[in-house]
Amino acid sequence: MPKKLAAGELFSGAIVALAISVVLSGFVGLKSADSLRASNWVLLALVTTGLRIRTKNGNPYGVSLNFIFVLLAIVQMSFEETVLLAGATAAIQIAIHMHRGSYGERPASVVLQIASPVIAAAIGYDVYYSPQIVALNLNLFPRLMIAATMLFAGNTFPLAVMQAINCKTPLARAWRDFSLWSFPLYLTGAAVAGLVHMGIGWLGGANSVALMLPVAFTFYFASHFYIGRLSRQKTELESMASLQERTIEALALAIESKDQSAQEHLQRLRLYAVEIARELGLEGGEMEAVRAGALLHDIGKLAVPDHILSKNGRLSREEFEKIKIHPVVGAQILERVEFPYPVADVVRHHHEKWDGTGYPKGLKEEDIPIGARILALVDCFDALIEGRQYRTAIPVKDAIKHVVAESGKSFDPKLVHILVRNYITWEGALRQTSSVPGKALLAGMPRSMDDRPEFCDTILAAGREEQVMLDLTRQVGSSLLLEEALSALAKGLGALIRFEAIALYIPTAEGNVLEACYVQGGFSASMRSKQIRFGQGVVGWVAQHERPLINGTPSEEMGAGPAGQGTASSPMNAKVLRAVGSALAVPLRSRQGLSGVLMLCRNEPKGFSTDHLRILQMLTGKLASVVENSRHYEQAASSASTDFLTGLPNARSLAQHLEGEISRAGRNRVPLSILVTDLDGFKMVNDLFGHLEGNRVLCAVATALRDSCREYDYVARLGGDEFVIVLPGLNGADLQARIDLFDRVVRTASAEVCEQAPVGLSVGIAQFPRDGADPATLLANADAKMYQTKTIRKSRNAAHSARGFAFDPHEIGIR
Repeated sequence: MPKKLAAGELFSGAIVALAISVVLSGFVGLKSADSLRASNWVLLALVTTGLRIRTKNGNPYGVSLNFIFVLLAIVQMSFEETVLLAGATAAIQIAIHMHRGSYGERPASVVLQIASPVIAAAIGYDVYYSPQIVALNLNLFPRLMIAATMLFAGNTFPLAVMQAINCKTPLARAWRDFSLWSFPLYLTGAAVAGLVHMGIGWLGGANSVALMLPVAFTFYFASHFYIGRLSRQKTELESMASLQERTIEALALAIESKDQSAQEHLQRLRLYAVEIARELGLEGGEMEAVRAGALLHDIGKLAVPDHILSKNGRLSREEFEKIKIHPVVGAQILERVEFPYPVADVVRHHHEKWDGTGYPKGLKEEDIPIGARILALVDCFDALIEGRQYRTAIPVKDAIKHVVAESGKSFDPKLVHILVRNYITWEGALRQTSSVPGKALLAGMPRSMDDRPEFCDTILAAGREEQVMLDLTRQVGSSLLLEEALSALAKGLGALIRFEAIALYIPTAEGNVLEACYVQGGFSASMRSKQIRFGQGVVGWVAQHERPLINGTPSEEMGAGPAGQGTASSPMNAKVLRAVGSALAVPLRSRQGLSGVLMLCRNEPKGFSTDHLRILQMLTGKLASVVENSRHYEQAASSASTDFLTGLPNARSLAQHLEGEISRAGRNRVPLSILVTDLDGFKMVNDLFGHLEGNRVLCAVATALRDSCREYDYVARLGGDEFVIVLPGLNGADLQARIDLFDRVVRTASAEVCEQAPVGLSVGIAQFPRDGADPATLLANADAKMYQTKTIRKSRNAAHSARGFAFDPHEIGIR
């Protein structure tokens, strides 16, 4: 700021010094051929100096009509009189408007308003009477037009220089935006001055005042009407442009709202893109294309499925091909809008690379539109420092290193140089704007998540609901075990509906009684121990009528007696009732009829809405099928000797087989080893890829263990991810070699099914007769040793799990 003030004051001082020298020379050589006429012109100029035409273009000064009298003075008066007239009228004008409060600028700008007209009048006079102009034999009007042009330049150029210094803008742009609108007025004023001069010649000098006053006022009102009309048209155009920009911003916010990580994405993208474009000197349509492209570059992602956009991990080749359509689709959408600037090309090519390896067209270097090159750079930079679902954010300095490394490969080197030179300043401006309430660096853009429009949260919630429902449907439907399915349901449903407890009640063999088969959260003991008859409490009412119930009071379910009686079976139950304010219950219907009732409980009264009911009802069909299937599965598993999933012998078969092997080992006095195994890392498979993938891993492991056994060994599935292997006749080194083999084949088999999360094997060993003489004792001891082994292995893994930040540059791509 001090440098701006020093430069402005220096320039202003030079102009004032020049004006003073001109005025002093005028006083020294002052003479007048007709003092009365000169006095009349001065009087007229002073009377009309307050007639000033303004326009809404950022220029607070406007144009005073005294320039017409300066033109008349050039024709009819001496040089000295013309200069003094210009200076006097300018000084009176400044005094009048400073008194009105119109001039609140720095003193340098005020004195410049007085000095500039003096210099302009001198230049106009000299040009009008210059030998070169006289030699052209031009008549009155062309000479006045030339003089008016000089007068315009002398009046407006110094002010444009001050504007450029103060606002740090190019001089040509400042002069164009600040004063160019008034040039037609000067030319029209020259014609008026010529007509008045001719009229004075016809009427005589005595009638000059009578002629000039109506002419001046007529010109003022006509010009004022014309400029006012232009100003209104300009205001309307600016309003339409603002409306278009706000429409673009709203659309961009709506698109980005589907992405939870896009808090500052649009702010940084537009700020960086516009500033780089300004550094390059882009103007007009190219600048507007960059501005709009920064907001709308990802509009084509509407054509990409959400599960690909939100995938946590590297995309497959097919998924990446689907992602690559979004620039083309985005450009096709924007072409329908018919923007007056080439924003569609910016969006279409913003994934092209400088070396030609980008998409969709493989353009290279200068063939890529400049707006697309800018957007490619800032989009990558923002993605690196903000992070995405598929990659962790990195520090700004590391992001700068990456874009520098890609200079000349992915990005235009000239643009990278601008970014590196300015990113600290731009980041500071972005942080300052985001932290200061009411300060809008980017109009229409939210400063933070708290500042986001309400519709953004609505769109974000819809996307989150869609993703959660998709995951829930997959997880619930992929499990044959009711406990696993309901655990996944409780975990996922909590992201959409807040509740303190969840319970599933299923009909008993009696048919008209329900009991809780699954309870999670608070009040578990009260809810699990209570049987509910049809028609009693919230659950009983829903079971009897097979209709949902919102915000009921679960008194029966808490063991407090019928709702509405105002009593409780114990003080503890009364306390529980006060804690549970409301319940939401829905019936689960299958082809066989009522499968059960699902109930959610919440502390506050009326804690559930119809929107919560809608979400829950979307899952009831799938959950009813899971309840039926799991019950059938449990019944079949309890009566069969083979594990339904893996085809291995089950726990019942294992117990019978162990009895026979123990008897044989005792008779023959041979070693008998029992291995209880557990799959390390199996929970991660279920958590990351679902229980269906986990089931595939279990089947692969079972097959691998069975194939690696001898013909008289025995493998059974004890339950979950636990397997039991019975090895007669093995001991010592041979037994350890066999265990090592099992560990290898398990790792190989699991990796073939789920390469991203291979599992290992923890083993506990029990030997007959040292560790027990019956199946139950041997299995218990082997199980205990297995958990000891598992604990030791987890401790070792934890000690070696820490690792520093690293990323593969080849994996950094912008989706």
